[in-house]
Amino acid sequence: MKSVILFLTSASNLERTELALKNLSQLSKLNKDIIILSTTSKLDKRFYTFAKNVIIDENRNTFSKKLYQKINTYNAPAYTPKNIISTEVINNNNLQVTFFSETNYLNVFKNTKNLITYAISQNYDNFMFIEDDHYFSDIGIKRVKEYFEELNKLNAIYFSNMWEHKVLRSHFWFGNCKYFEESVINNFPESIDDINSAYPYFGMYELFLYIKMYECVYNKDRVKIVSMDENPFEKLFGQDSRLNQIDYVKDILNDINLNILYNNIEQSPNLCINFKDTNLDNQYVDFKIYKDDKIISTRIVNTNIEKVITCPISIDGTIKIQLNLFTKSFKLSLNDVLLNGTLS
Repeated sequence: MKSVILFLTSASNLERTELALKNLSQLSKLNKDIIILSTTSKLDKRFYTFAKNVIIDENRNTFSKKLYQKINTYNAPAYTPKNIISTEVINNNNLQVTFFSETNYLNVFKNTKNLITYAISQNYDNFMFIEDDHYFSDIGIKRVKEYFEELNKLNAIYFSNMWEHKVLRSHFWFGNCKYFEESVINNFPESIDDINSAYPYFGMYELFLYIKMYECVYNKDRVKIVSMDENPFEKLFGQDSRLNQIDYVKDILNDINLNILYNNIEQSPNLCINFKDTNLDNQYVDFKIYKDDKIISTRIVNTNIEKVITCPISIDGTIKIQLNLFTKSFKLSLNDVLLNGTLS
């Protein structure tokens, strides 16, 4: 059967470019055609040496904080945990802290659909879809080859985890083109309106994939789901293989870890910092708050004890937060704060 690797990349900086090229170098050992869809036109020339075709799509389709705030008021389906549409943590005062963040999920939906549709138009039989920031060692490449061989007798091979609900991992999966054309890709949304009206559980991309690629598909024949709870990535593909090497969720400066939110109880802005599972290496953090370039607060935080910090803050003027060598600045209106999230 004629198989293809569908490679989605957002190689907009040097780090991501090098990771993606290293990934492609290994995947090229499979001796299969590679179709690349890039979200930036400023693509390193080396990508073209690996690709049979390169698609450029710089359209930016995002879900806004305002949309997430709206969806937070919906009655989600019974099987859907409410906190999938945001990041929620509990602070030391037992308040629930809910961060909203703009996401690129709609972009990923559309780019994935475009790659699969293009593979169908080129008369491929089977495909592997993969994002750019992973790495398969030689052992991993051997296992990928085995999955391609297995796919000749299947319609799809997915990889799952049990989080608050069973999810399909978005990083990579295998599919039969005809099966996806008939049963799956029409379930993918085309617009924010599609999602807002029909899919109130969309906020977690992996849950959406499980529902729309498996649970709601009428034809589940010959679909294999591999549990990554029972078989972690390194067990499946070798200790030297790497999954999700760039994880923005762990970035302490990400809006879902450091932002100014609205305290519904005190009815005022609060600075909120979530240290859990972030990229800060030090247990002790030099925490400073500046207002209009003047220090108004400084102390050392033991992040093993204070995992989530919340404190009242005035938003008139420019606010800068410094955590060791990391800095983030804010110049916000009250409306901005209301969209960032809440304490309740």
